[in-house]
Amino acid sequence: MTFNLFSSVLDPVKPSIDVPDQSKTIPLVDKPESVINVGDNITSLTETSLSIDCPVSGEPKPVVFWTKDGLPLNAEEGTFFIHTNGTLTIRGITSSGSGRYTCAAKNFAGKDSVSSEVTVVGT
Repeated sequence: MTFNLFSSVLDPVKPSIDVPDQSKTIPLVDKPESVINVGDNITSLTETSLSIDCPVSGEPKPVVFWTKDGLPLNAEEGTFFIHTNGTLTIRGITSSGSGRYTCAAKNFAGKDSVSSEVTVVGT
């Protein structure tokens, strides 16, 4: 009889982005910093910061990446910061920050993605 100690640990599990069943639309927010879950939509004022949480699970641990309107985000610009837990932070958001932000999680077992609409208003 052969026993594989790692068989249950290494079984691949397709990535999953853990979001609430019901997404929310958050009206105009007048705070220096807002935090939402991916899948929620928000209207925010310019020159504020916004964080979008993207909790993922899967085996092996999925790689998380973000796009805006279908294009990869450049985290080196200084405006966008992708945390190790998958959260995206947008600092000093301007009107050009309006768009569809998509969190995607991928491993060799598959891929999952969820989007949020961000509308930025103000001068």
